[in-house]
Amino acid sequence: GILITEAGAAFDGDSDSAGPRQATYLQRQSVVLRRAMLEGADVRGYIWWTLMDNFEWSYGYSKHFGLYAVDFSRRQARTPRAVVATYQRLSRSNAVDGAVTDAELATCLERPDGRAQ
Repeated sequence: GILITEAGAAFDGDSDSAGPRQATYLQRQSVVLRRAMLEGADVRGYIWWTLMDNFEWSYGYSKHFGLYAVDFSRRQARTPRAVVATYQRLSRSNAVDGAVTDAELATCLERPDGRAQ
């Protein structure tokens, strides 16, 4: 079986803007995974990187990967991002909403940062 680990996305910009874009990324990735499963892939799990924002060797604290935002300037307060609700919904339902057309699948395969592959 396939276990996808350290999945997720970080975006340029402030911490608040990361959550909605991460939620879109996660929803699109779930669509791609569902299609792969329907075509026979034995996907056993999907683990988001990471629970909370952290120090990344390549980016320092400038990228926001976490499901929870960490305020590194003040007592390291943790706040859930929009992606948390999407992750919870997908985990609880263990399903992706509706059927996906090939055109919709193609948009899911685009890079989340908009750069060419």
